[in-house]
Amino acid sequence: MLIVDDNPTIRDDYRRILCPSTSGVEELESIEAILFDEMRSHQAKVRPNFQTAFASQGAEAENLTKAAIEQGMPFAVAIVDVRMPPGIDGVETVKRLWRAQTDLQIVLCTAYSDYSWQEIVEELGTSHRLVVLKKPFDPIEVLQLCQAMCMKWVAEREMACRQLDLQSRLTRTSLRAEKVAGELYQERNFRDQLKQKRSDAEVIDVMSGLAASIAHDFNNALTVIQGHLSSALLTPGGSGSTLPMEQMMQAAERASFLSQQMMALTSDVEMPAETHVFNAVPVIQKQVEMMGRVLKEKLRMELYYSETELFVCASETLLTRLLNLMVIRAQEQVPRGGSINITLSSRTTMDARLAPDAQGRQMLVHLSYSLGPVDDAALVEKEACDRLVPAIQLAESLGGMLQVRAGTDSTCTQTLVLPEADPQQPQAAMQRVMTARNATSASGRQLTFMVVDDEKTVCDILGYILSSQGHQVMKAHSALEAWTLWQSHHQEIDMLVTDVYLPDGLTGFDLVGHLRAAAPTLPVIYMSGYQPAMIHGGEALTVGVNYLNKPFDVLDLLGVISRMLEESASGQHVTTPPSSAPPTQLLSKIDNLPYRAQPITV
Repeated sequence: MLIVDDNPTIRDDYRRILCPSTSGVEELESIEAILFDEMRSHQAKVRPNFQTAFASQGAEAENLTKAAIEQGMPFAVAIVDVRMPPGIDGVETVKRLWRAQTDLQIVLCTAYSDYSWQEIVEELGTSHRLVVLKKPFDPIEVLQLCQAMCMKWVAEREMACRQLDLQSRLTRTSLRAEKVAGELYQERNFRDQLKQKRSDAEVIDVMSGLAASIAHDFNNALTVIQGHLSSALLTPGGSGSTLPMEQMMQAAERASFLSQQMMALTSDVEMPAETHVFNAVPVIQKQVEMMGRVLKEKLRMELYYSETELFVCASETLLTRLLNLMVIRAQEQVPRGGSINITLSSRTTMDARLAPDAQGRQMLVHLSYSLGPVDDAALVEKEACDRLVPAIQLAESLGGMLQVRAGTDSTCTQTLVLPEADPQQPQAAMQRVMTARNATSASGRQLTFMVVDDEKTVCDILGYILSSQGHQVMKAHSALEAWTLWQSHHQEIDMLVTDVYLPDGLTGFDLVGHLRAAAPTLPVIYMSGYQPAMIHGGEALTVGVNYLNKPFDVLDLLGVISRMLEESASGQHVTTPPSSAPPTQLLSKIDNLPYRAQPITV
């Protein structure tokens, strides 16, 4: 307690009220217990004990307050008299005390002679830490008022400490929450990455299984060809007319289709968009059977269709790739041991964009499967659409569309819509046959071809095909050997058929660049087992124009030759610019050749 009053007598009164003397108290209490009943002796005599400090002027009180704060023993209550001449009055003293200690409780003693209540409020403002004690006062008023104000000061300090503690706890809790949130975020990212890796691993497993299944069917097709050929070689006096050529041709076509499917497994390789009219039912049936063999350990696949044929004008390879993407993305959402049902149907529509033919027919491929327990079907549908973006784009490139729907019964359905085609349209195979029949008559003369391939069997079969058409063939198995042939017979050679990738570190593009330095108009046909999009470093390659994709048959070869001859006759044949540099790379290797290539006429 801080007592501020200029009157020594008043200060003594405060001392007697707040800090009474305890001498003789025990003796008086024992006498009281004898005179009065015994119960009074057990009553607790509770009297607050205040530690007091006294100041006669306001400036002195301000110094005492600052010193108490520095010692860590601040005052709880200050009793300030309003009138204290000759120094500052009580109102100014209160202002200074509050500037030094904001939580100090003030009891302002006044007789209302100097300041009225309105004037005090105007000077000090309204505050819950300010009370007015009117003179003259009773000792009990001072005692109870000081006790209440001290308890209030203690309560405010405890509340402030609790607020600081709560704020500190809140800060620590917030830091822990942020730490936990960061750990959860990292855990979620880790699980997402793990899920993506698991999904990629499943896709790789499916692709590997498809590749193995395709290789199995490919070997079966080659077995048919090799079996017939070996039987013919072992039969004495056997002739080509006795061979089952139709079965061999079908097996070769099947092997060619399987090699295209191998390419279709790589989604980032652009496949040639060679569209023609075909029945989509057997193509989808064969692919579903193959996928069923691969995925038999994970799920079941069922195909439902009627006996009606569904003709579409598209690419069999791209349709197979599209079906692969649909099944692979579906099996990622199907629980292990589930099933995928594929249904083929047809419908009539008025949409000219998706059904351009007169009948307005569409082929529908419904791929449905059960998702198991799901919380949000819309979210599952969105995730399925995100995964099927490449398939949706591929369906649009085929002139159709792909839709995904997730039902409330936990069933998801992928619907592929493709326009049907008229089966009476001229087939591409017949057009190729007619083109091949006119290939020889287009030139009207015998031609000389130079065939370059490191595979001897390829050179032999091309030589046989071209010689059967009445042409002459010169064979070479490398760029150096071809260069030697060119030096000796460049005036006789009318057309070059070369593989893209040749031994000795040279390519067909290198060879053509040197040959066209002397013959800029030389027609060239390239061939390779790779797709044109996978070949870089040379002129533009177009299947059926200046490029043959292995394996190819007689009709493919003769069709490209016929096109080349027509362009040469009309003067529209486009060649690469002649190379200004001499063929030093070829010439430097020719001197070291262990042989001199000779022309071979078949």
